[in-house]
Amino acid sequence: MLLASLIFCIILAALRSLLQGALRLGHIRGPKSAAYTRFWMMKVLASGDSAAKYVQVNKQYGSLARIGPNHLLTSDPVTTQKILAVRSKYTRGPWFAGSDTTATALRATLLNIVTNPSIYAKLQSEIDFIAATEDESDIVKNDVANQKMPYLQACIKEGLRVFPPITALRERVTPPEGDIIDGHHIPGGVNVGLNMRGVLLNEAFGSDASVFRPERWLEADTKQLNEMKNIHELVFGHGFTRCLGINIAKMNLNKVLFEVGAKFLWRADMILPADHPLHEQLLRRFDIAVVDPLNPWRSRCHGIFFQREFYVRVSSRRSGKAADKAPKILFNA
Repeated sequence: MLLASLIFCIILAALRSLLQGALRLGHIRGPKSAAYTRFWMMKVLASGDSAAKYVQVNKQYGSLARIGPNHLLTSDPVTTQKILAVRSKYTRGPWFAGSDTTATALRATLLNIVTNPSIYAKLQSEIDFIAATEDESDIVKNDVANQKMPYLQACIKEGLRVFPPITALRERVTPPEGDIIDGHHIPGGVNVGLNMRGVLLNEAFGSDASVFRPERWLEADTKQLNEMKNIHELVFGHGFTRCLGINIAKMNLNKVLFEVGAKFLWRADMILPADHPLHEQLLRRFDIAVVDPLNPWRSRCHGIFFQREFYVRVSSRRSGKAADKAPKILFNA
């Protein structure tokens, strides 16, 4: 009898705790199961498509959604900047992850370029013109590339926007006194996740924000362009968490898409002779095509990306007999 009473009390206490937890953030909408358990969060991370599911939940429930008993998710850029600001009272949450962010950005940007013929043609035209009129050794410098290759810069910005390399929530914890987010009072000690992919699909980028369209960076008026840039900068973090390697990352992106040789793009175990034609400039001297357009790669997202089997076919852009003799090579980017 005593044992039965003890078990009943434990169950009652557990149910009370569960109910209190559910009511604590009961004014924030989200998946029903998220009010009582972290199962929804675990299921999303295990799905291999967490970035898209985070975007979906914010679209369905608003820019602030409940995804766990004590967990919220925001896709609002202003809230994200506030949380990450230098003097923010928010503290770091328990989970942080890193990955090969520049490599992810390169793969995603290259894929979007080579699968859009009009974009590919415009970029090659700009590269051809610059290669014929400028000192190639200066092109990889960020300031020179920004001034003289606007379409390349637009492609890089758009690649980072539609496929941000880090989609881990990088949670922050609300201060003890709580905070106001999207008009809602949030108590202290709540984990707030940052939905970076959702942030970069903000309406400031236009009604076609989900589309890879570099022209948006060249067509926008001054007001819209400044708003887009302000939001886009969040891809590199903000405040104390802002990436220290921004300039190096941008230089690598410029170098790869204009001038990189084999050692940067294909597998480390693929050894090519020093005089191999693939050691020349990439988009300047070669055409690149995805081998399987319907299944261009295998990409999984568990907060960070795991990509493989990105097979492309590289062929020389030279004309005449030299082109006929040039090898056509298949490689895994």
